[in-house]
Amino acid sequence: MNNISLALIFFPVFCLGQVNTWQRVIVNDTINWTLPAFFYSQATGEFVMTMGSQDESGNNSPYCVQVYKPGIGKWINALPNAALYGSWADSTGYARNNGRCGNGVFGTYYWAFKSIDGYLRPNTGAFKATRAYGQFGLCANDGKAYFYINNCTFTYNPATRHWDTLSTTIHPNSGAVESYLKWGTICYDAYNQEFLLCGGGALDKDSSHLGSWTFKPSTGTWTELSRANQPGPRANSAMAYDAQNQAIVLFGGDHLDFYYGDTWIYTCATRTWTQRHPSMNPRPRAGHSLLYLPKIKRIVLLGGYSRSSDQSSAYEMWAYDYIANTWGLIKRFNGTNVWPKTVGVKCPATGFAAVDTNDMIAALGDSAPSSYYFHPSVYQLQ
Repeated sequence: MNNISLALIFFPVFCLGQVNTWQRVIVNDTINWTLPAFFYSQATGEFVMTMGSQDESGNNSPYCVQVYKPGIGKWINALPNAALYGSWADSTGYARNNGRCGNGVFGTYYWAFKSIDGYLRPNTGAFKATRAYGQFGLCANDGKAYFYINNCTFTYNPATRHWDTLSTTIHPNSGAVESYLKWGTICYDAYNQEFLLCGGGALDKDSSHLGSWTFKPSTGTWTELSRANQPGPRANSAMAYDAQNQAIVLFGGDHLDFYYGDTWIYTCATRTWTQRHPSMNPRPRAGHSLLYLPKIKRIVLLGGYSRSSDQSSAYEMWAYDYIANTWGLIKRFNGTNVWPKTVGVKCPATGFAAVDTNDMIAALGDSAPSSYYFHPSVYQLQ
């Protein structure tokens, strides 16, 4: 399940006659990260990367929140307000003496939030403990990113750069002794103004399948949905909210002994799941991305990993038409094309992605100096 990632930028073009080729526009080999959260903040106009595990390398690491602004050409440290909390680091490059490391002001390699100089923040130097997978989503109402990691529900506000932990007595893995839910997927349901969580595993309970849950920010409560009819147990699936049809689309996932290639629809008005059966589907996969492009009003699938020995799923882009219930292949890249190649184990080329209000997509793919950490580089699709 170690999906290790890169950064790619492209403008989706679905017209006949367009070429759609990758171009590497930025080479960056100084950031060590694994399985972060990645999303677009409309409030700041930035693509945000945070959480995940950062390489334990003393002070020679970037800050635990970095942003990419199209046109800037580099990652920028999203530091706390210097007027309120003092200067912690430079805007780019390494973040000096910021207390990220386990031997720094956190004083532990275990997962924890701590107030540093009056600023609450998580310890992303905790060994393998802060990997986000897909267990986060951006709330359209307050602009905050909501996370469910290590059985903890918390938020990050890109506009104010503030973290906040939320007290939830009942949550999807409440009552667990040691285990943390991993490999799940969270998507924001704008119709009900709440989040939907589906999938995940690695639990110490009799059943590793927690089913589907919702989290409502206005009340701070988790609620389990009926298990009468819903997607089966899976890891590293993907979901996207279709704003035009007020529904959430789910495709695929990893059952650990096989891969799913199924399409499910979550109807927000009734909070119910229905499996659909298009005449043609993308091949079974996991670790992919699903995005709703607001201008063209389509769901787009990017990359993923599968049983294919050549990992050819990572070469693909698909689009889903909700009304027609059809999947269509946008493009399948071949081995001679320039593209963000997967290196190492089960690494999707576009496993983590975000889209801005103009349908520009940024995604995290793979460039692995080790089996755990990656160095982001930027590609653009012409």
